[in-house]
Amino acid sequence: LLILGFPPPYSEELLYSTIARAGVHDGETSPKQLLDRVFYNRSVIATVDLPSHVGKLASQYNKSLGLDLQTLVSRHTLWPIYAPFLPRERNIRLRSWMGGISQGAAHLASGIVASRVNSKSRLYVCAKCLKEQRIKFGECFLSRIWQAPVVKICPQHGPLSLTTILIDGEHRHTYTAIDETSVLGSLNTSYNDELFSRQVSQLILVESEGISHAQWTAFYKHFTSSQGYLNGLRVYHASIHNKVINFWGKAWLEDASILPSCTETSWLKALFRKHRKSFSFAEHIVVITALSNGKLNICDAIDK
Repeated sequence: LLILGFPPPYSEELLYSTIARAGVHDGETSPKQLLDRVFYNRSVIATVDLPSHVGKLASQYNKSLGLDLQTLVSRHTLWPIYAPFLPRERNIRLRSWMGGISQGAAHLASGIVASRVNSKSRLYVCAKCLKEQRIKFGECFLSRIWQAPVVKICPQHGPLSLTTILIDGEHRHTYTAIDETSVLGSLNTSYNDELFSRQVSQLILVESEGISHAQWTAFYKHFTSSQGYLNGLRVYHASIHNKVINFWGKAWLEDASILPSCTETSWLKALFRKHRKSFSFAEHIVVITALSNGKLNICDAIDK
């Protein structure tokens, strides 16, 4: 059943935002009625990063628009910042859960639940982008780069701003439109934030079917050797640790929740051993950028 006039997402718009706009267009005042109308299910949770029931959304659109499940997942969710760091089989399952009823399985499969890197607890925006959107489109929407964990800067305009919209909590079934929130002051940022955000803005455009643990293990073995941190089978863990700390700074790493410890169980040491689990996009970016002095970026690493 096609919903007449269901809005297609703008370029780089989060599906959360598209659904919220649909409610505004229809004058829906009840969050439950909006869920009923879009998903035929009143218990759907308004998920920002890796939403489920995307198949139901894809069915709202005429095939000529090309907005199928794969397109919506890869271009209008945060799936691309997790996909390259998961094995292919897990990615297939992840996309399948996002297409249907997930009940938390998507967040488990992506590694978000166990990750050191926290998802954002409220919505972030770029105030300058919002002004431009209103002039160009007559309405505002959420760009997905704004919601990527650790990202504090809009690649076009600079520091992001917090909004009053909390994610989850008592309003977890509510898709809140940007027009219904207050934009608070902009964040304090540094050059590191700019460097990191720029890489995530490139990563979010990558469509990867997944990379195996064995491939990432092989990449890091070659990478450490090429950067002079490997002698035979010996990895210079202390030198790597110092390089990462010196490049990014303790305060920035701590704020991002990825300050490596000096213990044997440190995530940083595990990254240079045989991979038995996935590491977050943030951990990969931090290490690859530091050890290459910014000459190699995350997209280069994925290509390799």
